[in-house]
Amino acid sequence: SAIDNNSNVESSSEAGNPDDKKGPKSIAEIRDILSKSQDRKISYSQKGLQKEIIETFADLLKTVDKTEVNNLLTLLNKSFSSIVIEEIEKNENVKEQINCIKEDLSNVEEDEEIQRINFDSYLIADEDLVIPEALGTGKGG
Repeated sequence: SAIDNNSNVESSSEAGNPDDKKGPKSIAEIRDILSKSQDRKISYSQKGLQKEIIETFADLLKTVDKTEVNNLLTLLNKSFSSIVIEEIEKNENVKEQINCIKEDLSNVEEDEEIQRINFDSYLIADEDLVIPEALGTGKGG
């Protein structure tokens, strides 16, 4: 219908590529779009990785139709929420472990004498130190 065609035109112009055809893209078009993302240089800093994620998703969105875009955005939203929750839980776990270590350290009594190891008792006296002499200078067979 005219409304569907109009929405396809709008979605392709929203993607920033007026050459987009109506309807699903061919495999060759998808490969072309995704191959361009492989040629990008990645900066492995926080901002660089954020930029790479956004550009990759932008390229991915160019390869799907409007229904798939909505499904993909919903999936990404749930994924990011899950990732954030997981990171928060990991940070909380680390904080708990740090607090446990601090508590254990504070429970050690300062007056408690620490047993020192006398390393001198492990030294070998010079008279006990024997260096074996070679028994012979025969040739090995």
